Amino acid sequence: MGLAIMASMVVAASGHGIMHQPMPRQNAAADTSVDKPGCMGDACLFFSQGCIPGCQCDGQHNRRDDPETWGCSTMMEPTNNDTAARTWNVAGKSMDGDWTKYHPWRAPGYSRLEDPCGVTEAGVRGSELPVHKDKIETWIAGSTAWAWWSLWANHGGGYQYRLCPRNTELTDACFDANPVSFASGNYTIRYHSGPSEMPDVVHEAVDVSVGTKPSGSTWRRSPVPGCNCDQIASSFDTKGTCALRPEDMGETVCRHHAEWCTAYEQQEMPSWYQRDRKMGGFNCDTGFQFPPPAQGVYGGGYLNDHTLDTESSPSLWVWSIGDELLVPNMQGDFVLQWRWDCEESVQVWTSCADINIVARSPTNLPIPEESVV
Repeated sequence: MGLAIMASMVVAASGHGIMHQPMPRQNAAADTSVDKPGCMGDACLFFSQGCIPGCQCDGQHNRRDDPETWGCSTMMEPTNNDTAARTWNVAGKSMDGDWTKYHPWRAPGYSRLEDPCGVTEAGVRGSELPVHKDKIETWIAGSTAWAWWSLWANHGGGYQYRLCPRNTELTDACFDANPVSFASGNYTIRYHSGPSEMPDVVHEAVDVSVGTKPSGSTWRRSPVPGCNCDQIASSFDTKGTCALRPEDMGETVCRHHAEWCTAYEQQEMPSWYQRDRKMGGFNCDTGFQFPPPAQGVYGGGYLNDHTLDTESSPSLWVWSIGDELLVPNMQGDFVLQWRWDCEESVQVWTSCADINIVARSPTNLPIPEESVV
């Protein structure tokens, strides 16, 4: 795809998250900069909109629309109700009740996508993009390999990695048939920048394998909490997003109706939070949807971007999340899908990267403990 086409898509959509290693097809420019890891090469513009479990994503509806009025007769009741695995309105304190009930993460994998590799608002289908022939990673069957992802806007929910043979039509059914297992119960947070050098943080994951599709397959909850109110953010800067009294929130700050800006409660904040805020960190002054796993890994996601490094919108922390995966015992050319089922929105975001899986042999190079990003 030409760079001019990609540039036109930036105007049409605001992207929200990607797997950036292995390099996805959606990264048309093969950009490896980590200034904006959640949208490297504008790969974050590919998604499915209007998704509810049990139904085909319609590309139209959003979270403000009542799913029961969408006209889908196969809509599912939620299967993911464990508060430990939830990411938005976890304790049910919203004025709007259980408003994420029919969102994708409430039944992981059961929303049928517009395209398994996403669609841009301009209609470009991710499954039809060309292969980065010089960026294909080689994985060794029966070993482990790393994949890395990041956010540019936080919609909660969780994700899974899946495979489909490259010489096969890329469909939901093909990826459903080949979920990739996690190699451990941990994930790694890698800071690409910040006020000081920060080491990697290894943290225990929250995995979900009940009520998932494929049946019994493991999905992983996103470890990045939003602020503790219903809306994701007010704007692409550090202005207030949640408040204890909705009458204090004006139209310039509140994106939707006032109830969505009402914080669930005032929480006790982590010791590092005020230092971060003074240096321009994201405003979650009333608290979080759940405890952040590490310093700076929280909020709306918009500050995970050094291209917004201005006086009004400084970038404090820029980070990615890494997962070690079990490479299946099969060989061939495959497409690796990262599928993120959201809870805050009725969206599913996907990235598709090409990999080769080869047999282990004495001539294989040693496997690094962690891939470099």
